[in-house]
Amino acid sequence: MRGVRIDLETQGASDQVYIDESNLLPVKKALDEITRGVAGFQNEPRSSPYRYLGAKEFSRPGQSVHTLNAAYYVAPDSSGLSLSAHKRQEFRFPDHHPSELAEAISRAIYELKQR
Repeated sequence: MRGVRIDLETQGASDQVYIDESNLLPVKKALDEITRGVAGFQNEPRSSPYRYLGAKEFSRPGQSVHTLNAAYYVAPDSSGLSLSAHKRQEFRFPDHHPSELAEAISRAIYELKQR
């Protein structure tokens, strides 16, 4: 098996997500899609105090799959990257951007190709 393991942890919860090498590029592209939409999303009229901007790649309606789900969130007290693994726990990274995770995945793709 080749890919990337992401360890998520808060004071009250932890989780691990594995992304197979063949799925890294689609995940990176989805994060890039979210990144392109953030500026417009931030400027939209706020219809709700909590809003999320995701990508189709992470949408799995009716499925309970333990895999990465990423979004950009806006809340009354912060905004930034939100990660989950389709469980009830959300891991928020205030003031961090989806592009940061996309860049880390790009580096992982490059390193895996070198091996």
